[in-house]
Amino acid sequence: MNEGERAVLYRSLARLLDAGLPPDTLYSMLGKGFRSEAVRAVIAACREAALDGRPLSDGLRASAPAVPPLHALAVGAAEAAGTVPDTLKELAVGDEERLRARRGLLGSALYPILLVHLAVIAPNGGLLVTDLSAFLLRVVPAIVAIDLALLFGWRLLARPVEGTPGHLLLRVPVVGQLLRAASYRGYFRALSALYEAGVPLPRAARESTVTLSPPALREAVSVALEPVDRHEPLAEAWPGFPGLREEVRASLVTAEPAGELGTALAGAAAVYAELETTLRARVVRIGSAVLYAAGVLYVAVRVIVFYTEYFGKLNSF
Repeated sequence: MNEGERAVLYRSLARLLDAGLPPDTLYSMLGKGFRSEAVRAVIAACREAALDGRPLSDGLRASAPAVPPLHALAVGAAEAAGTVPDTLKELAVGDEERLRARRGLLGSALYPILLVHLAVIAPNGGLLVTDLSAFLLRVVPAIVAIDLALLFGWRLLARPVEGTPGHLLLRVPVVGQLLRAASYRGYFRALSALYEAGVPLPRAARESTVTLSPPALREAVSVALEPVDRHEPLAEAWPGFPGLREEVRASLVTAEPAGELGTALAGAAAVYAELETTLRARVVRIGSAVLYAAGVLYVAVRVIVFYTEYFGKLNSF
């Protein structure tokens, strides 16, 4: 189940909960609106929990990994506060934002990617007609190599793998800033939602670390949160957050003793959301320039190689 499907499910469930329908009727109506088997499985788990007298959070927790554990925790906290529909709507907004960001990045990269493929095929187009074996040996490997490199880069940017690659990406100037911005945006949004829902701060701060995608960043933040586990103020943890913006840190430090931590956390999420948008646009510009240059360079090399081979054959006669 992707973010879009989950967001629609959350919004539909929130509307039906607001209507005050009995569980059997609610989940019967909800199931009719979805064809995806993954979504239907989540609905079935939630329906089973409701009919057994268990809370909605139990059904969501049983639906992992389709439903992130953090979502089940937020709904569980909202059940105690009586704000489940509002929490579901907030979770839907977060999923929709992540989906739009990923689609926007991919959409911006499609044109330069297409241009590179055309640059590879164009100077070799005649081989497709005159010599199929040469086309398969020269053009197809180049296209496959380009696609694999792009897929690997997208995979690392979207969700860095455990170990060295993700750690090294944090050191790349613009890419590292983007990964931190996206992670901190998700972290502060999740922490704000859990805190406002009544989850104890040490648990909320620890549980929210699942939103930190680069493993190296997640490990550093986990270490920084050790004072909070001992019920010390969050101010003791912020210096250990790698690359945390100074204005965000200052805002959080001053808001905590004033009792305005929830507002400050939401503000921090907004700051990093704006920064993430700016950095994504910069990554697309740099990546597009690299792809354009690669396409021109490949065409130039292929033309030079072609004429070198052509005139070499003429001189051999």
